[in-house]
Amino acid sequence: MKLFKKYLQTKGYRLSTIKSYSDMLRHFKTWTQTENIPVKDIRYPDLLAYINTLIEKGDQNKTVNIKLRAITLYYNRLKTSGEIKTNPAETVRMKNITRKLPRDLLNKKTTEKIYKEYPETTIYDKRDKLILSLITYQALTTGDITKLKIRHINLEKAKIYIPQNNRNNSRTLKLKASQIIPFQIYINQIRPELLKNTNKQNDNLFISTGISNNLKNTFISIRKKLQNINEEFKDMKQIRASVITNLLKHKNIREVQYFAGHRYVSSTERYLINNIEDLKKQVDKYHPLK
Repeated sequence: MKLFKKYLQTKGYRLSTIKSYSDMLRHFKTWTQTENIPVKDIRYPDLLAYINTLIEKGDQNKTVNIKLRAITLYYNRLKTSGEIKTNPAETVRMKNITRKLPRDLLNKKTTEKIYKEYPETTIYDKRDKLILSLITYQALTTGDITKLKIRHINLEKAKIYIPQNNRNNSRTLKLKASQIIPFQIYINQIRPELLKNTNKQNDNLFISTGISNNLKNTFISIRKKLQNINEEFKDMKQIRASVITNLLKHKNIREVQYFAGHRYVSSTERYLINNIEDLKKQVDKYHPLK
């Protein structure tokens, strides 16, 4: 169990998530012992039997999938260390999960218009506009942005590295030419001033104005300003969803999967406009999908 917890830590999972996944794995291992099945010898039929026990206990599909996720991560660790060759749980999931579909999507012209309309009156505005540029052009999440460090920006190569978090994979993306100079000004002039004003010393790319290093209030401020500027804007997720959806019109789905940091291609597929109605019609219940 210690190795599993350490593996989750290296993958960027929160302590609360690590504890939950460890408890789920402990339950699974207890079941394998009761059934007298060596945990490394588990196969697809065995997983179906385990799923059946969860359903009989009253677990909903969503809960079952969370537990399957913990099991998948456990076997990923074993596969990484060479203890097993294949992950038996990798493609086993329950159907009929209500998935949040992209809504109120905007075209590329509108997302860029929203970005360009954002004011640059103060140094805080300029910081916030850079944050908005990373959502508009690189489709970063607020979680991605919070984890960025100064070392993750390479202006000479016009690239940015986005570390993995508990939801998305790491990736290295190109910066737009229009982002280079604003980033140079921010890193060389604005960021040092923000550090001085807040009496902070850290390597975070974006400096919050409060006592903590949390950017939550910054994101709230950006959202409120944008809602006043453009009535079509809803929130940051809308911008990200729009960027991903627009990319899928002329990019390979695997390229977009990497760009978005999605761990599974199924996460990218839900942004395909042609698939939205099909997704809405998913009605299968209590049937594992392999």
